[in-house]
Amino acid sequence: MPSPARHGSSPRQPEYQDKFPSWSRAPWAVRHAYSPRVFNSLVCPVCKGELEWFDDTTVCLFCRTAYPLTSAGKLDFTVVGTKRDSFAYRLGKCPPLTGTVDFASLDPVSRPHVDFRGVEVPPNGSLAVLSHVPQALSDQALMLDVGCGDALFRHVAERAGFMYVGLDLASPQASLLGDAQALPFRDETFELVWSNAVLQYVHCPPAMMREVHRVTKPGGMFLGTIATIEPFDGHSLSSFTRLGIALLLQDAGFTVNNVAPDPWWTGLVALSKMGLFPKMSLPLIKACVTPLDALSKVWWGVGAWKRGHRGKMERLTRTTGAHEFIAVRDPEP
Repeated sequence: MPSPARHGSSPRQPEYQDKFPSWSRAPWAVRHAYSPRVFNSLVCPVCKGELEWFDDTTVCLFCRTAYPLTSAGKLDFTVVGTKRDSFAYRLGKCPPLTGTVDFASLDPVSRPHVDFRGVEVPPNGSLAVLSHVPQALSDQALMLDVGCGDALFRHVAERAGFMYVGLDLASPQASLLGDAQALPFRDETFELVWSNAVLQYVHCPPAMMREVHRVTKPGGMFLGTIATIEPFDGHSLSSFTRLGIALLLQDAGFTVNNVAPDPWWTGLVALSKMGLFPKMSLPLIKACVTPLDALSKVWWGVGAWKRGHRGKMERLTRTTGAHEFIAVRDPEP
C-alpha cells in the first residue's frame, strides 16, 4: 500500500505515457469514457491517494473510500462527509491586495491567441473574456470546467485545442461527478481552468479556490465569472464584491490580473430577471429597466460634473450584477 500523500497535495507521478497499464486494466466503460491522459490524472478527492479499479467502482488504496460508476459509466467522485483543511488569513481592518489588479471593464485582447469570431458565446461569458483564453500548447493539454452544468464551454476548450474535462455535482453532461471543494485530480494537471457562475453556490469558497490553484499548472490560467448583485435563487449561498473576489484568488495563491464588472448583466437586469419578473424575456426586461437605467446615468453624469465623481466606470462597478476575472498561477522559479 502506498504511503499517504500530504493533505491537499498529491505526490508527483511519472508522465501519463508511463501509466498505460493502469488505464488498460480499468473497466471497459471507463476506458470508453476517458482518455489515458484524463484517466491518469485522477486521484482520491479526499486524501489524494492512488486508486484501485474494479468492475463498477474504484477504491482509494490509502483511505479505502469507494467511488462508484454511474449507470452511464462515468466516475462519481462526490464526497459525503467531512473534509478537514486549514486556512491562514492576514488580520486587519482591510486586508491588502498584493500586486496590481485591474478593476476596469475587460477589453478584448487586440491579438488573441484563439479566434473566437463566429463562435456562439455561452451564457455568462463574453468575447472579451474569451479573447484571453490561451492556445493549447499540445494536443494533450487539459482544460477543467468547474461546475460545468450542461458543458456549454466544451466548444470553447476544443476551439483552443484543449481536451475538455467538465466536473459537476449532478449534471449528466459532465465528464465526471465531483465537488469543486475536493477535486479528484493530481497537482498541476490543468493548463486552463474555467468557472462560470459557480462560486456563489459553494459552501466553502476558500476551499474551492485552493483546490483550483492546486490542480492548475504553473503558468496556467484561471478564468470565469462570479455573481455580485443577484437575488437569492433558491440555492445561492453568497455574493461577492470585486475586492472579495480578488482576495479569494490572492489568498489561494493566484496572481490576479483582472476583476472586471460585467457591463451587460447589470444589477438592474439581474434583479429583474431573477427576482422582479421571473420568466420574462430578456429583451422585455431590458425595455423595462432602460428608463431607470437612463435616469441613473444622468444622475451620475451630474455628479461627475459637479463633484468630480469618476462617472461611468464607478457607476458600473457599484451596480454590476457579476464580475469576470482572470488569474494566473505563477510559473515556478
